[in-house]
Amino acid sequence: MSKNLRERISESPAAYLLTAILLTWVGWWPAVFVSRSNVELARLLQVVGGIGLVAATGIFLSLSSAGFRRSYLQRLVRGRFGPWWWLAALALPIVITAGAVWLDLRLGNGIAFTPLLNRMANPKALIVSGFFLLFFGPLPEEISWRGYGLPRLRSRTGPLVSSILLGFVWTVWHLPLFWLKDSYQAKLGVMTPRFWLYMLAAFCATFIYTWIWEGTQSTLAAVGFHFMANFAGELFDPSHRADFMRTLVYLGIAGAISVYWFFCKPGRSDRKVF
Repeated sequence: MSKNLRERISESPAAYLLTAILLTWVGWWPAVFVSRSNVELARLLQVVGGIGLVAATGIFLSLSSAGFRRSYLQRLVRGRFGPWWWLAALALPIVITAGAVWLDLRLGNGIAFTPLLNRMANPKALIVSGFFLLFFGPLPEEISWRGYGLPRLRSRTGPLVSSILLGFVWTVWHLPLFWLKDSYQAKLGVMTPRFWLYMLAAFCATFIYTWIWEGTQSTLAAVGFHFMANFAGELFDPSHRADFMRTLVYLGIAGAISVYWFFCKPGRSDRKVF
């Protein structure tokens, strides 16, 4: 394969996103079919699917130019940016979830903060849970979706269209997990109200990820936001009503960001599409 052909393939967002989905689903869909009879094998295949996502990123990085690989690594470890961006990346998910749970409590859910108190009573288990949350979710996903996929999309279009496309792919990518026994998504059910809330929240969160990435040029910031969003869910275990309110906030923020991108200079290239 010639150098020019390799780089053309690596620069194609569609080729990368399709490969990332396929290499993940190679593990996840078989896991769905064996999860009812062989839980251990299903878990192994689920890990294989996660590795497939990272493998897709590694393959496309190997095809990329040296300059892109260098910028990819720089974004991966970049942590020197304004404190307000760190606050947005790390505190915003906690504030949104805690606020929804607090409002849920005010509306009559007396057990809204019980999960938090139970988890705080066992800090060692909380640390272990946080470790697994980081390495089996935010880290492999963000070094792929925001680390590789988003820059490739941004090279073709503006942040608004990039977020719409990546948000759609990212939500669809999660689909097999809803049929995988004992997964978090399976507990939400398929085509239930919480299923649609999850999908909408993931789609809307993509706009926030892009906004943070645009402001920091840091994959590390995206990892932080993803981790804190997942960790907040573990801490508070929001009810259906709190989950609905949290999703509404994500929807509102995504809408505000979209308006800003569309009507202001950073999103001007998006207007060529709409």
